[in-house]
Amino acid sequence: MIEQYQVLSIAGALKKGANHPLANAILAKSVGLSLPEVNQFRTLAGAGVKGEIDNQTILLGTQALMSQYSINSQQIDQLIAKQANNGITPVLLAIDNQLAALFSIRDPLRETAISALQRLHKQKYQLIMLTGDNPITANAIAKELEIDQVFAGVLPDKKAAVIAQLQKSGHKVAMIGDGINDALL
Repeated sequence: MIEQYQVLSIAGALKKGANHPLANAILAKSVGLSLPEVNQFRTLAGAGVKGEIDNQTILLGTQALMSQYSINSQQIDQLIAKQANNGITPVLLAIDNQLAALFSIRDPLRETAISALQRLHKQKYQLIMLTGDNPITANAIAKELEIDQVFAGVLPDKKAAVIAQLQKSGHKVAMIGDGINDALL
């Protein structure tokens, strides 16, 4: 059985240098731990990251990423669904094609963001969430923030197409991003 500190050090090593809220949460938990060297590092846009540590293949990312690599997460599917209903984002860690850990991350909603969205609503702006997060998590957060419409599970290279379609439909669009997955816009 892998220890909690080992899981955190592996995940922290994979996320070192990343600029994404989920990465920041993992890095915050791995502060002070000795982080192993990662080889063959790759970012898997909208899904997670992959690398090698001590000749073991490591994946860190979405449930869809695990599925893509035929990694069985069935034993935690109910927990993931329950947490998603509460706006918690699951991040899974696999070592050599075996599920090793589940990180449950909830980015607290900043009061300034909540009040800004409320002001926009009062000014009759339609608020749309465009995210790579899973639809259940995205809809739970959108409900809490009173967001009008949600496009969830959208990969980074498809976000620009959604925005273009909204513009083509006659909408004036302003977009705010929170990480590297929004850099293409």
